[in-house]
Amino acid sequence: MFKKILYVLVSFLFVFIVGQFFIMGSINKSLFEKISQDTSMYDIYNTSFNKGFFTSEAEFKIAVLNSENQNNDFKIKMIFNNNIFSKNLLEGVIKNPFMDSEIKSENLAEFTLDNSLFKKNLLKINFIDVKLNGNGKLVFKKPELKILFDKEAKFHNLEINLEKFLFVENKEVIEIDNFNYQLNSDKGLSDITDIKDLNGVLFSNNIGFSKIKISGLIIDKLKLYWTNKIDTTNDTYNSKLKMNIYSLTLPEELKIKESFKDFDLKINMYNLPLIYPDSVSTLNPQTYLTLMQQSKSTLSIDNLSCSLDNKNINSNIDVNIDSKGLNANGNIVLDKDILKYFPMEFALYFKPKDDKYVLNFSFNSLNFYKNTLKINNRIMKMY
Repeated sequence: MFKKILYVLVSFLFVFIVGQFFIMGSINKSLFEKISQDTSMYDIYNTSFNKGFFTSEAEFKIAVLNSENQNNDFKIKMIFNNNIFSKNLLEGVIKNPFMDSEIKSENLAEFTLDNSLFKKNLLKINFIDVKLNGNGKLVFKKPELKILFDKEAKFHNLEINLEKFLFVENKEVIEIDNFNYQLNSDKGLSDITDIKDLNGVLFSNNIGFSKIKISGLIIDKLKLYWTNKIDTTNDTYNSKLKMNIYSLTLPEELKIKESFKDFDLKINMYNLPLIYPDSVSTLNPQTYLTLMQQSKSTLSIDNLSCSLDNKNINSNIDVNIDSKGLNANGNIVLDKDILKYFPMEFALYFKPKDDKYVLNFSFNSLNFYKNTLKINNRIMKMY
């Protein structure tokens, strides 16, 4: 009896192991057919898929649209693991099409796709380090791309990481350390051919880095978060933005030696006009303002604050645009003794109040022609 049970169990286990290789091989072939489809951004050609027992090998070439040089097309080679228990569903490389340049590595990147049958799949692409020296200097250190998509090959999340970026030309220097960008969508997206395909989709964006230096400007520990939601029915979109900077040091020529600390910004924008690609060439500030009037756009800076030499700066601004024009109101509140850091022409507008210095202002633009500015209830001349 025991031998019969053991025989059944062993037979079942053998059939399961062998069968899952065949099933996974078919699943992998189906996946390859989905990811090797042409899109609105690139064409796929020279595709091949060789189904094996333990693994399957595949490759194809990517031709970026509007590119005239076929030698710069990307060749993708990958190996699918036909095993439900493998860590990665596939592993592969992106061949380097720029061998005649300073980038001499045979492979431009290596990538893996994790094996997740019942959840979303994570594609990780690790690019090679790039160091170019010509008239200037260009460095990319440990660039990484992550893409999260579902079983229908629909996009849900994108992440870009870069340990270091350096650009030097003449006396201009841009240096960024530990850059991170994340883009999330609340709905799965496939090939986007029209902006209307994004109707009702909520996008959230995160940007962060530990330090950036641009020609004397130094920013330490920046975190930026914003959302966008498009409404193609009304040709508008809403956006919210939050930004925090631990420390901001201005260039020496501005003669402010102290660094701004804990810079915090929050902005809400509603009913902003949606700009379609075919109308960008004819767009100008006046026509966009007219569109903002028609859509009754609003902008609210709920908080703009920071500290300088342990003294605080706080402000908020509300902007409304309607058929009559633009209306803006706001105030700026400074701690005592902080005015010494600002030009005298600017400091004169502040009034002492409760051991603070306060500036209230309003601006009204009737149809963007007749403008009125008030500071502390005093009408100012407009030139």
